[in-house]
Amino acid sequence: DNLDADEGLNHLQNFPVITSTTPSSSFFLVEGTLNSTPNTEFTIQLFDDGRDYRNPTRTFLKTITATTDNNGDAHFSTAVPAGGIIDATATDPAGNTSEFFLRPSNCRNLSTRARVEPGDNALIGGVIAYPNTLRQSKIIVRALGPSLAVNGSPIAGRLEDPVLEIYGRNGLIGSNDNWADDPNTAAELQKYGLTPTSNLEAAALIDPGIGGNFTAVVRGKNNSSGIAVVEFYDVIDGATNLVNVSTRGLVQHGDDVMIGGFIAAGGNGPTAFVLRALGPSLSSSGVANPLADPLMELHDPNGNTLLTNDNWQESEGQKADINAAGLAPSDPKESAMLMMLPPGAYTAVVRGNGGGTGIALVEIYQLP
Repeated sequence: DNLDADEGLNHLQNFPVITSTTPSSSFFLVEGTLNSTPNTEFTIQLFDDGRDYRNPTRTFLKTITATTDNNGDAHFSTAVPAGGIIDATATDPAGNTSEFFLRPSNCRNLSTRARVEPGDNALIGGVIAYPNTLRQSKIIVRALGPSLAVNGSPIAGRLEDPVLEIYGRNGLIGSNDNWADDPNTAAELQKYGLTPTSNLEAAALIDPGIGGNFTAVVRGKNNSSGIAVVEFYDVIDGATNLVNVSTRGLVQHGDDVMIGGFIAAGGNGPTAFVLRALGPSLSSSGVANPLADPLMELHDPNGNTLLTNDNWQESEGQKADINAAGLAPSDPKESAMLMMLPPGAYTAVVRGNGGGTGIALVEIYQLP
């Protein structure tokens, strides 16, 4: 907050912001800023954050001072030994210390694209949502089909008229065919700039309340088929923590693979996520046509491939991390990866290894 005017524990002292770390032989040149009480000298403590999920460490490096100007702004620059990721705190003259600069991100916007067919081959998306604050939280869900395009060209085989159902802990809590049919939903979509471009697309609102599991089911009207997208938007910044998202859909060839996207936002530095692509184990839940051998790729905001995984146990390091997180798939042919990801938009693509087809489940977990 500007000039650190809010109040609370430790006077809610603002944390410093690390703006750059430049390597030079055996040290890092660290630069940062602080906005707080004007004309005040603050103590800045710098730490080396190891960012090892299984064995978290934070090693003290050094202490410096920074003095704010009339506008409450200070800049600092110093050299520290080269190592991991740099973290920092700020302490005022009265001994009130800020939280650390490095904070985990939360999942904000989540989406999955897959083919929809009648019966058990609907597109099913689920979220576990909990409020972060006492503010009202709100999630907007959209089911898109007619508007889907790549580089301005409509996607061949898109779902022409998606229908959306929302389920909570007590069963069905809402449904929608065309988003404009519900004036309240239409007003919220317009408020947040999320109005679908086709009147045939569907949308609904979720009030997470005290939190819980919510499921969105996308089908084609009159048992129609085609490629669709289900999306979840946390529209009140930081009010909701989407700790897990999962989508079940039909994986086929070519453009009919399953594509899951998520945005990590609201934090500084990397956050631990586990991604899983399940297939064979779905048979124990009654799925008749599970994908026999899922293959998963994770792409960064620029489309570059960060990691590809076929069988989750193929890397000893990944196997140990996933087991430590308690998220090991039950079948060795299923895919999983634990990644430390900075804020940004990421995409997970699930295919059948060797061109296989079937029902798969893609899951994204944000770890504590």
